[in-house]
Amino acid sequence: MATFEAVGEGVTDKLAHCFMDGTASTIAGACTVVRDVTDFCFHSYFSFMDDLIEKMGEDETPLDIKLSYLPRSALVAFVAVPVDVLMISAVALWKSPCMLLKGWQRLCEDLVGREGPFLETVCVPFAGLAIILWPLAVIGGVIASFFSSFLFGFRAGLIAYQEASFQMGLAYMISAVAIFDEYTNDLLYLREGSCLPRPKYRKEDIQQCETGQNKERYNITTEPAARQHGHHKHRRALQRSKTFMQTIQRLRPIQIWDWFFRSCELNGRILLSEGLITAEDMEEYITKGKGKKLSIKLPAWCILQCLLRSAKSDSHGLLI
Repeated sequence: MATFEAVGEGVTDKLAHCFMDGTASTIAGACTVVRDVTDFCFHSYFSFMDDLIEKMGEDETPLDIKLSYLPRSALVAFVAVPVDVLMISAVALWKSPCMLLKGWQRLCEDLVGREGPFLETVCVPFAGLAIILWPLAVIGGVIASFFSSFLFGFRAGLIAYQEASFQMGLAYMISAVAIFDEYTNDLLYLREGSCLPRPKYRKEDIQQCETGQNKERYNITTEPAARQHGHHKHRRALQRSKTFMQTIQRLRPIQIWDWFFRSCELNGRILLSEGLITAEDMEEYITKGKGKKLSIKLPAWCILQCLLRSAKSDSHGLLI
């Protein structure tokens, strides 16, 4: 303000006044600001934190911020953001043609079979517009993946701070690309998993993995000794491989669905013979896709029968 006043009317030697006026007050104000900030950092802040600790409840625990971890976290975030942005954007651009073609294929199949958005006649124009504008949706997905990649990079810095390890942050930076690739594969119904490396970025996971390997080594070393005693047939436990366990986990949902469909078929025949389900109900459900008896009541009746049968037998699980 003093500089603007110095160039006003009635002021002689305006050039000197432009530099001289207001200099002393500016320096004094800057010193006051520095003094206030210093007082806050070294006095007010600590007294304020002491008051908060005194008011803290018994169930609450203070959250310590370790300043020594912040430089490495900032460095990891500084490195991870450009790397993740570049790699995730490249994966999104690589998968965008597949997303475009699969989206058009699905919409065209729904159009031919009158399913999905083409089920009602009123929605056909809007569904046709969706086919035309589907490339814009693909472009929007690529743009969204570009902006989400920044969050992956910043989270790498957070992982480095939480684990107190620079290597864990870099491991998450690499794993983030594999996580995104696996998510896009699931979204586009491609093959499961990802071909990209996915290192572990949590110390607990690494310790559990090492513990499992040690147990396997212990079982391998103790197995020959158990065979020498003659009771190895009873002592030896079946070690299931990882692929076998994955096969079992995939097989269980298939068995449950198979039981569910068979139960609906058997109970449906029983209810049809008793007259609780009529031919009109079946025709309405097949032609119009409506009918609470077949879509809601029959599955609910099958599940209820399963629960009652399991409760009567006092089993720990469901009897299918």
